[in-house]
Amino acid sequence: MALAAENIMAPASDREPFTAFIGDDVTRATLAKVIADNGWSDQRILDGGIVEAVQVLSGIPTPKLLITDLSGSPDPLEDMGKLAQVCDENTRVIALGTVNDIALYRALAELGIEDYLLKPVSAEVLAGVISKVAEKPAAPSQEESPGRVVTVIGARGGVGATSVSVNSAWLIANEMDRRVALVDLDLHFGTIALSLDVEPGRGFSDAIETPNRIDGLFLERAVVRVDKNLFVLGSESNLSQAPSLSAAAIDPLLARLKSDFDSIVVDVPRNVALEIPELVGVSQMVVLVADLSLAGMRDTLRLAEFVRKVAPKAELRIVVNGAGKSKKGEIGTEEFEQHVETKVSVVLPSDLGIAAKSAGQGRPLVAVAPKSKYSAGLRPFSRELAGIAAPAKKAMWRRVLGRNN
Repeated sequence: MALAAENIMAPASDREPFTAFIGDDVTRATLAKVIADNGWSDQRILDGGIVEAVQVLSGIPTPKLLITDLSGSPDPLEDMGKLAQVCDENTRVIALGTVNDIALYRALAELGIEDYLLKPVSAEVLAGVISKVAEKPAAPSQEESPGRVVTVIGARGGVGATSVSVNSAWLIANEMDRRVALVDLDLHFGTIALSLDVEPGRGFSDAIETPNRIDGLFLERAVVRVDKNLFVLGSESNLSQAPSLSAAAIDPLLARLKSDFDSIVVDVPRNVALEIPELVGVSQMVVLVADLSLAGMRDTLRLAEFVRKVAPKAELRIVVNGAGKSKKGEIGTEEFEQHVETKVSVVLPSDLGIAAKSAGQGRPLVAVAPKSKYSAGLRPFSRELAGIAAPAKKAMWRRVLGRNN
């Protein structure tokens, strides 16, 4: 049984590894089982919620990990703000509550909590989140930025948006040494895992339908490692089922990925982008992939207008893929740019031979043919997607002097 707060919180020179303020017996019993595996005493589980946490912790060293119950709070955000004022800067906070509201989750995340879990919460979920928080490195400095979200949308079917996503992600992971999550939001017919010769992980479809399942164990269950830095998140859902990707799942999904990866490349079918504009809205960059057809030009213009409306702060980039595949029916690049009112960032040539070899090996085209024109065009563009500045070029006089020295 948990003890009253005033009897347990004695001043101490050393910070406690863990303290919790829990308002119900069921959650206390569940948490007691979990913390026993970490060697923590159940006497650190105190009666009460966030109000009691603020009262008790004010003026004393706060624990390294704090779990607090928001269930009884009439204004969780106000109370969490008060808690932030009394906690040490490096105290990590996990909140529990009964309100399933994406706006609340987002606001709590902005305040800096590690996670918000819905009650009743299972021992498995609690253990996973606590383990994840314990293993998480210290918060990055202000100079560092969280994971960068790049959304890739095909202006039309068959223009190669998935190919651009896969090859860009591979370059960022393998040539720029960044941790990359490659997300396939075509839940029924996505081909990213197939392109990389891996099996999709389990649990993605279930998690996005139930946002509170995007917890500390989510990445371990759903994400598949391709190599050292590249990870795939996808699904091959049963065709008789219709998993529904909701706006409510976007924030917890991306928040989880951004805390673990430098870059998140999301391959989004255009119908999903239109149905869930919130996904586009939270992206740092949106890439529209098109061909040089008349329909491609029309649809790129319409999608560009859509992106500017729902994501005014996002960087918009246009990629022309498969140039030269149908020379007779292609529009010139200059004419294309004039009509879509946006410059094309890169034109990637068609190379059916290399593409066939890539598909046969289950490896990205840029890995199969690193010196091809396709790779040469996509490589600098991938640096831009990752937010990495281009390497500085030596001035001509330095190169000349260097050659003579």
